[in-house]
Amino acid sequence: MRDSAIPNSPCCWILFPQYFYDHPYNLGDEEIMSGLYKVIQKIVLLEDQEKIDPHINIYKKAGGLFGFDIAIRNRKKKHSG
Repeated sequence: MRDSAIPNSPCCWILFPQYFYDHPYNLGDEEIMSGLYKVIQKIVLLEDQEKIDPHINIYKKAGGLFGFDIAIRNRKKKHSG
């Protein structure tokens, strides 16, 4: 069961690193990924959607820039809102 402080929308779950990385059991959650892709389809131009998709797996695995110590330390400090 999710904490009441955690965003209710499935797509928000993946967009907030402070929640997403603290709950790795949600990494393969179909509801979360489906919500994310629905939002991408609605708000991102078709040609840019192709650029985003490869970066999702990097984000999920905390690779690339997301894996740097500074990025990991600051996950709970930054907020999208």
